Amino acid sequence: MDGTTSALSLLMEEDRFERYYRTNQVYCNWGRFLELMCHSNPSLRILEIGAGTGVATAHALKSLVDSRMQKYAKYTFTDISSAFFVAAKQKFGEFKNIEYKVLDISRDPKEQGYISHEYDLIIASNVLHATPSLRNTLENVHVCYYTSYGQGTLAGWWIGELDGKQHAPYVSPVRWDEELRGARFKGVEALMDDVKAPLQTSSTMLSSIINDHPTKGDITLLTSQPPGEWAKILFHELTSLCYNVRWGTLDDSTTADELVISLLEVEQPFLHDLSS
Repeated sequence: MDGTTSALSLLMEEDRFERYYRTNQVYCNWGRFLELMCHSNPSLRILEIGAGTGVATAHALKSLVDSRMQKYAKYTFTDISSAFFVAAKQKFGEFKNIEYKVLDISRDPKEQGYISHEYDLIIASNVLHATPSLRNTLENVHVCYYTSYGQGTLAGWWIGELDGKQHAPYVSPVRWDEELRGARFKGVEALMDDVKAPLQTSSTMLSSIINDHPTKGDITLLTSQPPGEWAKILFHELTSLCYNVRWGTLDDSTTADELVISLLEVEQPFLHDLSS
């Protein structure tokens, strides 16, 4: 009240910030969705925007790591500053393939060293609404490739006042749908509230980008075991070339127009080990 300390400093004391977000996260279960994502693409490249105290990160990693088996290729933990990185590295030190990078999602990611359409899944928990322009922010997310939900005493809390958020920093699912479609997403494809209306405080929304380029065809990468690093690289390279790529085994059926690339001998001998 007297200006001697900031609201953020007070919330950082005694882990108040983390405890607040952890309480909200309890009611937002992404587990089944992430399990299905990992099943369809075991080499997910994941970007978390505004990861902060890592509450959403911890929740996601529970589904991304099973019995010490990692079900993602890369997890990029980002925030607008590196202030949270030291604590995050200690908290998630046991997990592999996690990188920590600064990202201001209100600015063009390419100008900050990010590659266009680099990620398969983007998690943004309680962060996108607190930007000057929601549409511009979503367009910047599109540059990378979206899951988000909407939380004033924090700096940046009212930063979107000129973006139609005069009375509160968050926006309704209807507004989210409009803004997502305006940024070339498919709108709110799925929505789940933390608790039943009218007592909900946040919602989880899923949206995917509209494919600007038609696919060139279907390709099946034939494997006999979980794909290795070389196979994952090939998967992403073919996907970036606008092919519809899937993993397959010898037991799967294929169509006449489908191209099948055998990777059975890449990791270890296959034909040599066949029994008579």
